[in-house]
Formats: sequence, structure tokens, C-alpha cells
Amino acid sequence: MIYSTTSHYPVNSFLSEKLKKINFYYRQEYTFPKILIRIMIKTIEVGHLVVFLLFAIPSSYRDVTAFRIPDNFSLGGIITLFFYDALFCQNQIVSSVAGGLLGLVIFLLLRLATKGLGWGDVKYAAFLGVFCGMNDIFIGLFFASLIALISVCPQIWRCRTKAFKERIPFAPFLTVGGILTEILRFQQ
Repeated sequence: MIYSTTSHYPVNSFLSEKLKKINFYYRQEYTFPKILIRIMIKTIEVGHLVVFLLFAIPSSYRDVTAFRIPDNFSLGGIITLFFYDALFCQNQIVSSVAGGLLGLVIFLLLRLATKGLGWGDVKYAAFLGVFCGMNDIFIGLFFASLIALISVCPQIWRCRTKAFKERIPFAPFLTVGGILTEILRFQQ
């Protein structure tokens, strides 16, 4: 006598059919190589952020305390990110170079037009451009400018009767703009 699981145990057959569908979907979507590639890509992206932070945090601290951004932080960060991209992200090298040049040109023009930015900010903007890339440098600069404006508005409001002549370290705002841009990139 042959027993059929579908006739005697309808719940069991229903569950086994659902498990077969789930197992099929799981096998198609989440194979071991695909999971490994996703982990490796996220690790490379996190490594890119870590390299940025290794140079950005000391630069920001030095800008806050001494209003100076040493060249070994900004230029060293540019060189290190280039090597990192050359080793792990070959498809991003062109975007990194273009982003660095965009950041450099934008801040160089601002420096020459207003004399409000220091040369360290110009080089640090190039570092941010190398980190963000050509497509996201404007997003990073937007976040940096917006956060700087929000944090400086109370000081400007208090000094509204006289001219605002206080120096503002901009590297921390550029760092936060770069981090927020990377967070948005992680969401995609």
C-alpha cells in the first residue's frame, strides 16, 4: 500500500511545497560565490572609508586646534587613496582623479576670489574629491557647506551689528560631508 503525504497530511504537504519554493529562491539568489562577492565589495568600501578617516580625523583635529592642515595629511591621503583604488577599485581611478581635480579647482577658484579659504582647505578639498569621486564630490561639498552654515549661523546672528571676522576651520565640515556621502553610497 502506497501512502500519499498529500492526502493524509495536508499541512505537511503545504509546508513542504513552500520550503521547496524558498529553497529554490535561496539557491538562485544567494549562492556562496554571490554572498562572498557581496562581502568582499562591502569590505572594500569600508576599507576606502577607513583610509579616508585615517587622514581626515587628524586633519580635522589639526584644523580645529591650529587652523592649519598639514600637507602630509591631505597630500598623503590623496596618494594613499590612489594606491588603494589602484589595488582594489581599478574602475574608480578615473572618477577619483576627476573628483580630486574638481575639488581642487572649485576651492582654488574660491580661494582666489575671496581669500577666505586657506591653501590647506584647497588641498583638503582635493583629498575629499579623490575620496568621493567625480559623481559625488558635489554632494559632499553640499553637505559640508550646509553643516558649516548651520553651525555658524548662531555666531553670525550674535555678531549681526558688526562684521563677522572669525576664522572657521572648514576641514571638519568637509570630513562630515565626505562621511555622509559615503553613508548615502552604502544605502544604494
